[in-house]
Amino acid sequence: GKVPRTPWTLDNTSASATPWRFVRSRVLRLVPAALVCATITLAVSTMIPSMREGLFARYVASVTFDPFGPWVDNVYWTLGIELSFYALTLAALAIRRLAWLEPAMIAIGLVSAAPSLLRALPFVRYALPMPALDARTHELLLLDHGAYFAIGVILWRGFFDRWTAWRIGALVLCTAGGALEIYYGVPAVLRAMTSTPRMLLAAIVWLLSVAAIAASIRFDEAIRQRLGPRALRLIRLAGLSTYPLYLLHDVVGAAMLRALVVAGVQQYLALALACAGMAGLSVAVTAIAEPVIRAGLAAVLDRWPRARAEAASA
Repeated sequence: GKVPRTPWTLDNTSASATPWRFVRSRVLRLVPAALVCATITLAVSTMIPSMREGLFARYVASVTFDPFGPWVDNVYWTLGIELSFYALTLAALAIRRLAWLEPAMIAIGLVSAAPSLLRALPFVRYALPMPALDARTHELLLLDHGAYFAIGVILWRGFFDRWTAWRIGALVLCTAGGALEIYYGVPAVLRAMTSTPRMLLAAIVWLLSVAAIAASIRFDEAIRQRLGPRALRLIRLAGLSTYPLYLLHDVVGAAMLRALVVAGVQQYLALALACAGMAGLSVAVTAIAEPVIRAGLAAVLDRWPRARAEAASA
């Protein structure tokens, strides 16, 4: 959930240019997969005794994007944080000041990155004072993970406008803070079981992912020219499928893995089959289920007075 998707969101936003179109695009992107995946998780959870308590209430919290939960699967915690960023973007659009989003997100990103950056300094022996808020409120105010969104905003502005010294500096600090947060976030039980190089692996994978995103923006036109339409469609499908994969991999993926192991499948083969099963299910959700729900949802949204008014003025 910490790979920045912001460049594509904001590229679409600048093309849409109105608050309503932004809300519509986000609803059509987030809701269909969440509805399908939460329903699948609900069905699987009914077969797991430890998951049954308050299950329907958690399902409702998931499909209504309740930012505080509890949810049908704990992975839904990140959606509330994503909505916080979208709310900030929507506010900038509403006052017609989308350009203000970048400095605002850089400020939030640096505040978010500061604790990890200071922790890495050998001569710093105190914690950075933060507002006395509960942990979830911290998250929803982007005080914990704002650096990841800031990276996306900076990449968007840097590649689609120009690179400046302060953008590069902010990008370096937010990226360093994000990597350190991942490194320091390794649970203590895993720290006791593994070496420092292995603990760095998650941060390295994340840094490579950010580099891949930057390269895909920078060389977008060259990639499009080199690859054919069919390859681009497959890449797009794979990218879109990561959202349902994220929502399904935890409870549903673990249940599939356990079922295979209990059935006597060798553990590594079971892991490979569970990963393949989750990938296939995610692609099916993206390619088959989501378009049906999205079409119906779009029809409902387009009947709203605001949608009709914008269509008439277009």
